[in-house]
Amino acid sequence: MWARRCGVPPIWPSRVKVFLYSLATGTVGWTIYTFMASSNVGYLDLSRPSQDRVVCVASWPGQSQAQSWLDEESWDTWIKYQARAPPS
Repeated sequence: MWARRCGVPPIWPSRVKVFLYSLATGTVGWTIYTFMASSNVGYLDLSRPSQDRVVCVASWPGQSQAQSWLDEESWDTWIKYQARAPPS
């Protein structure tokens, strides 16, 4: 092992690795916690949206089709649907 050849005590690299992994795991956990704690449940209320750009879709165009979004026909259907939607 490279660390033993440099003169590092036997358990030191393992302890450093455990410390760094626990620090990284704690950072990910803290990030998720702060995201969830600062979220606003009001964003889920579609009867009174927080922004004017929210669009409630009664029927999803092409829902039963198993086509890819890379297909030009699928994009054409979506653009026509957006053109029919009432302006907000």
